[in-house]
Amino acid sequence: MEQPAGTPIWPTTVGAVGVVVGGLQCYGGCVAIGGLDPISALHTATQLPGGDDPVLAALMAQGPPTALAVTMGGIESVMAIVLILASIALIQHRRGARRLLRCWSAAALTLVVVATVIAWAPRWSLVAEHDAAEAAFVAWLVIRVPLTVALPIFLLAWFSRSSIRDEMARWA
Repeated sequence: MEQPAGTPIWPTTVGAVGVVVGGLQCYGGCVAIGGLDPISALHTATQLPGGDDPVLAALMAQGPPTALAVTMGGIESVMAIVLILASIALIQHRRGARRLLRCWSAAALTLVVVATVIAWAPRWSLVAEHDAAEAAFVAWLVIRVPLTVALPIFLLAWFSRSSIRDEMARWA
């Protein structure tokens, strides 16, 4: 499908990225609602192969209450749906998409901090005692956090540009 001359391509590109990321986040939120703890997956990825792992059992036992983890998964799913809808509005050149995506970005950045504290605060003594738990924590900080904050930071910066603001002000 070709775009008319003079029509910017960035709303489609940024919107498509938002839809894809939102879909992945919705999946992650649904998995969390189902009870899978991402910490156990990180620990499994960072441990050496071999037998039963008491550190993994301790990580699981010291996690946040199940109700809190499920609630966070639900919040993540709702946030993902908002991202998908706002991204679709951006693709459709809706003026309100900018405000909605900026609000989503601020909320998403806040949610990253809250989720990290909820996931790791109950396990902090274990992280201090065991190298394997510390490796899972470092993996969380090095892999999950940057991937989670990249899009919100980009969107906040992108929509702060005066040329983008001016262009979107002309949209319906």
